[in-house]
Amino acid sequence: MVRRITILIAILCCSFRIQAQDLIVTTGGDSLECQITHIMHNMVHITFLKDSIERKAVLPRNMIAYYAVDYKNEWEEPNPVGNISEYPKFRASIGAGLSNLLGKTSDNIPADFIPYTEELKSGNHFAADVTFYVNERIGFGIKYSLFNTKNQLNNIYIVDSAGTVTYGVMEDNITIQFVGPALGIRQTLPRGGAQLVSNLSLGIITYVDDARVIEKLRITGSTLGFSGDIGLDFQLEGGFHLGIGFGLTIGIIKEVQVEQGGVSQAVDLDTKEYNNVSRFDLGIGLRYYL
Repeated sequence: MVRRITILIAILCCSFRIQAQDLIVTTGGDSLECQITHIMHNMVHITFLKDSIERKAVLPRNMIAYYAVDYKNEWEEPNPVGNISEYPKFRASIGAGLSNLLGKTSDNIPADFIPYTEELKSGNHFAADVTFYVNERIGFGIKYSLFNTKNQLNNIYIVDSAGTVTYGVMEDNITIQFVGPALGIRQTLPRGGAQLVSNLSLGIITYVDDARVIEKLRITGSTLGFSGDIGLDFQLEGGFHLGIGFGLTIGIIKEVQVEQGGVSQAVDLDTKEYNNVSRFDLGIGLRYYL
């Protein structure tokens, strides 16, 4: 096995004299010029040109002392990246961004209140998750997110059964939270130290609307839901990364609890009145790998 690897290194060294890309130095002192595509399961995957044809090879991690990225030529002093280390086993993430609820506006809402309701679909979110990786690609952890939107409309009025007109304010302050166990999937990109990361989770969605229609009331509900995201983590310094990504949360609430004036009542929603709390997220945040 060692002899076969030695022969492979010798072939590679002869093949890379002209076109320099990355530089690998083995523990035996041999050097070869190639392109490192990715590192997985203690194996370093590379590509090289031989007879003008791109070929692929795999080297054991323990045979490599260090490597340099974007090595120009044999007369230039390489810039060592350092010893090839094991994959990070821990990832923590916090972030925030813009969100939009995906549910359709009910046909039962009066035309005068449709713009108000549409504005409530846009809001902002905060997200955090922690993942422990069992190998270079797969991990398990927990995922949390919070969405908030609010709106207010002044000088509305209602007419009671006796014909009395009452003026006041209508407002909504909606908070939707998600928490659940998550499956983490990641792929190290071949250049620049970036990570393509995705998290998939099934968990609990809670809904709270601190509202007012002349008088204050609170509407609450919960359901089982799905949350997923995908994004890129760009390497900074000391294990920190800058992350940009998209997210999707899916859930439908079929029953709510309405509290008003000290009285609480459970309300089963009609099929057409189900509260669709699904939303799309666009966010940016800070990630930490260890």
